[in-house]
Amino acid sequence: INFTVNSGAYLQMAADGTTVTGGGTFTLSSGATLGIKSPQGITTAACGTGGTCGNIRTTARTFNAGANYVYNGTASQNTGDGYPTALTGSLTIDNSAGVTIVAAARTITSGTLNLTQGVFATNNGGDRLSMGSNGTINRSGGSITGTLQGSNTYDVNYTGNSKTAGPELNNDGLRNVTVNLTSGQTLTLDANRTPDGDLTISSGTFDLSTFTINRSASGGTLTVDGTLRLGSNTGGQTGSNFP
Repeated sequence: INFTVNSGAYLQMAADGTTVTGGGTFTLSSGATLGIKSPQGITTAACGTGGTCGNIRTTARTFNAGANYVYNGTASQNTGDGYPTALTGSLTIDNSAGVTIVAAARTITSGTLNLTQGVFATNNGGDRLSMGSNGTINRSGGSITGTLQGSNTYDVNYTGNSKTAGPELNNDGLRNVTVNLTSGQTLTLDANRTPDGDLTISSGTFDLSTFTINRSASGGTLTVDGTLRLGSNTGGQTGSNFP
């Protein structure tokens, strides 16, 4: 029997041990979404009924780069080697116990990384995750560890409740940063950062603490509809390269 999840459909695994099995092919189409619960994530090779096989255990399986992958288990998870090498869809980390990337290079080429809850560990035996040109990181909750690789252009959007910025801002390819938190909530800068696009504070407060956010060259747009707090205690600033 062959299993196909078509574009626009969402297949959610019910529990960590839920499996799709059989001698046919499982196909996750571009535009389809798979909710993954297994601690082993999704794997590429047929592995019978072993405990390290992940949720999808058909003889053959195709995980499309344009599909959407949601890791929402209850125990800590590994993405598994079925998670695409060059993602153009979306990856959502929604597991309070955390998710670790497979120990191999992975790129979000033009897709989206959604950090919803839990820690996304991208430093598994080395820093594994790169952002591709025009990729996006949406951080409503959770966090990321490790150092993003490459220097392709990407954007970061913050929503939800108060949080401290992190490694998602630590890359030469960082372009636009948007702060659109729930009213009354605060994003606190964690280190000196150099986005090369626009800085937009739509809602909530962006507290620079003792750090600087500044473009590496003149240009871009600084828009403040929320609150920008300069020098919380001792001297944070936006720098002179914003107009």
